[in-house]
Parts: sequence; C-alpha cells; structure tokens
Amino acid sequence: MSHSMRTGFTPIILLCVTIGVAVPATAQDAGVDALNQRGIRYYSQGNFVAALDQFQQAARRSPENPEYANNVGMCYLQMQRGREAIAMFERAIELRTEAPLYHYNLGLAQLQAGNRTAAVQSFLHATRLEPGFFDAWAQLGTLYLGSGELDQAETAFQRALAAQPNHEIENHLGVVYLQRQDYARAREHFEASIRLNANYHLPHYNLGVVKQRQGDPAGAEQSYQRAIELKPDYFFAYYNIALVQLAQDKVDAARENLETFLRVSPADLTRPREDARNRLSELGE
Repeated sequence: MSHSMRTGFTPIILLCVTIGVAVPATAQDAGVDALNQRGIRYYSQGNFVAALDQFQQAARRSPENPEYANNVGMCYLQMQRGREAIAMFERAIELRTEAPLYHYNLGLAQLQAGNRTAAVQSFLHATRLEPGFFDAWAQLGTLYLGSGELDQAETAFQRALAAQPNHEIENHLGVVYLQRQDYARAREHFEASIRLNANYHLPHYNLGVVKQRQGDPAGAEQSYQRAIELKPDYFFAYYNIALVQLAQDKVDAARENLETFLRVSPADLTRPREDARNRLSELGE
C-alpha cells in the first residue's frame, strides 16, 4: 500500500454578510436589514432553517439585492439542497455578475449536486475575477488531484499557496509530487506542511511513504508512528508501519500493528486486509 491521497479538501463555505446598503435609507430598508442580520445570527449558530426563513423574507422584500439571494443559497447548501442552492446563486450572479464569491458558491452547489464539470468552470470563473482567491484555487487543485490531472493540480495548489500559507495545501502539493515519484519535492512540501501545523497527521504519514520508498525504514517508522499518535484510527499507518518494522526485524511490533490494522480498518478493504492476515500467519499468529 502506498500513500493515502487525500482528495476531500474541506470546503471553506463563505457566507456573504455585506448588505447592499451600509446605512439603511428608509424604514423599509432598515426592516430588511434587520431580517438579514437575524439570518446571519441564526446561520452562525448553525440554525439554517431559521436563517433561511429570515433570508427568504429579506429576498422577497428586496428582490434586487444579490446578497440576500446569495445568503438563501448558502442555507440551501448547508441543508444539502444543492439544486435549490444553484438557482439562488445563479440569481445572485444575474444581479451582480462580477462578484467572485457568488461564482465560488455556485461551484460548491454544483459540486454538491454532482456536476463536477460545471463546478470546475465556476471555480475558474471566480479565479478570473479574483486571481488571489485562495478557496477557489484550493477547490480546483483538489478536484484536479482527485481526477489524476497532476499538472493542473500543481498549478492550482501553487496559486493557492501564493495567496496564503496553508498546511493542507502544502500536503496536497506534496501528494502531487509523490505521485510523480519526485521524492525530493514531495518531502519539501510535506515538511512545509508540518512546519505550519505539526499536529496534522497526513504529512507525517506521507513523509513516511517518501522515506519508505527511499529505503529508510527507520525514518519511515518514526513518521508513521507520529501519524498514529496524532490520529489513532488512521488505519493505513498501522499497515505501513508494520511493513517497515518487518524490514527492521521488529517482528513483535509488526505483529501488533498488523493486528491493530485488522481491528480498525474497514471490512471492504479486501486486499490489504488479506495481505495483513497472510503476514500474520507467516509470523505465527
């Protein structure tokens, strides 16, 4: 088993809280603003049903304000109602075409609805409007990495990192180079990820893969052990640490980690589990 390619970068879902009129000019404006502000408060508390009601009232009373349409869409997105979210973000874009956030949010909704191709185009549109849009580049890189489009993933992750440092994106970019077997550059980015967040388990694990492939079982063992300490249910690490322990004749430790791997890994992980059982049998389970 090689490395765990994380392709599910957690979307940073942005709620646009800027209203169309900074200081309400009329009592009616003030009433709509109050609805929107209550919606934002409910949204921040995770009460998306109540937030949706407030935003919908604001949108009905001020149908030409794109912020309210966007905020209705954000509620639908959180409620896993992707198609309804798409309609609202498209409405927001009709009202304010050049807002990169609306195109980004539309991409999230399209992704939720299962339309990857459209989502990629929406994220790209967002980056054209705002070249330093970190979240859009991060989403693009993750989608490209998941589909094996390594050149595009590399570019997107580099653009994300140019916008701001991020430990997850450093790890993802390392995975791009690991898949290319460019171990020096992979190691560079896994170590950068660890410097940014030493408690993030994936770069430790992936650094272990690099060391294992470069013939350093002792170094790989240390990295896998750290990944296990940080995330004890990360079953891939138990399998790989057992392999490098066997390479160092640490039979008892390897046996224990193979047994743990079988205990914590999902039953449908057929081939690695079968291999672990065979190795235990050879070791005299």
